[in-house]
Amino acid sequence: MKIKQTTQKIVSLLILACLAMSANVSAAPAGNESRLITDEAGYLVCHRCGPDHKDSYLMAEYPAGSREKSVNYHLVRDMSRYTFLMSSDAPATAANQTPDFWYIDKQLSTPALNSIVFDGDNSALSSAEHITVTEAGGQTRLNVIWANGKRNIFILDNP
Repeated sequence: MKIKQTTQKIVSLLILACLAMSANVSAAPAGNESRLITDEAGYLVCHRCGPDHKDSYLMAEYPAGSREKSVNYHLVRDMSRYTFLMSSDAPATAANQTPDFWYIDKQLSTPALNSIVFDGDNSALSSAEHITVTEAGGQTRLNVIWANGKRNIFILDNP
C-alpha cells in the first residue's frame, strides 16, 4: 500500500514536470538570476532558489496539504531574497476585490508560500491600485495603495 502511494506521488510529480515543460511558461531572466516559472494558467510550478539559484522546488503542494491551487496568482516582484505574489482571481464585479498576497523566502532550505496579512487592513474590500516592493536598510517592504486611496505596508527583515 505504501509503495503504491509513493509510486503514485512520483508519477504525479513526473506528470507535473512534463506538463511544466510542455506548457507555455513565463519568460525567465537571462543568466544566473532567480526565476519564477508558472504554467499557462498562472500557477506556480517551480522556483529557482538558493544562494546560487540552482535549487529547483516544485510548489504544487504549497501551502501544505493543498494539491491543486484554487487561486491564480502572478509575480509582483522577485527580489534578492524574497519573491512576492498576488492573487488575480477577484472578479471586477465582486464586492470584495481585495487580492491576497504571498511571499517566498528564497534562502530557506525548503521554500514555501507564506500568506501576507496586513496589520490594520485598509483595503476596505477594494482592489490594489499601485504596488511597490523595495529593499533598503536591511528590510524588504511591500507597499500597497488601494483603490480607496488608503495604504498598507508589509515589512520583512533581511538578516
